Amino acid sequence: MSLGRGTPGIFLSTLLMLSALAGGRLHAQNNVQARPAPRRSLAPSTILQGGNHAATMQRLRVTRQYSLASVRSNPQVTVGEGTLDFTPLFNNPRALINVAQRLHDLPQQVQVQEDSAQVSEVDQGLINHQVLT
Repeated sequence: MSLGRGTPGIFLSTLLMLSALAGGRLHAQNNVQARPAPRRSLAPSTILQGGNHAATMQRLRVTRQYSLASVRSNPQVTVGEGTLDFTPLFNNPRALINVAQRLHDLPQQVQVQEDSAQVSEVDQGLINHQVLT
């Protein structure tokens, strides 16, 4: 499978920032497209700037990391006073982790070069970073 200008494969990167709000509710902000984020934000949410994921993670204080297998086996993750349920993500056929699985099942048509997912807890909430190339 070739996409545009002869480059094989697919590159998708999803960065999901989840921030605990008052009363234990959670707010999600998804930065998928390469466009400037609006300058307004909902307090106490955090907007992650574009750029290198490793550099972003160095700026934030990571308090805990979750493997994809552990989140899959226990999709209820407690952050502060709230609980985040990853079940809708795992049940969504368009979620990157599910797209990656389907692409792995088509080795004759698609070459998957990288497939990674990382969930990190930081002071501001959770970051779900996924890459598929």
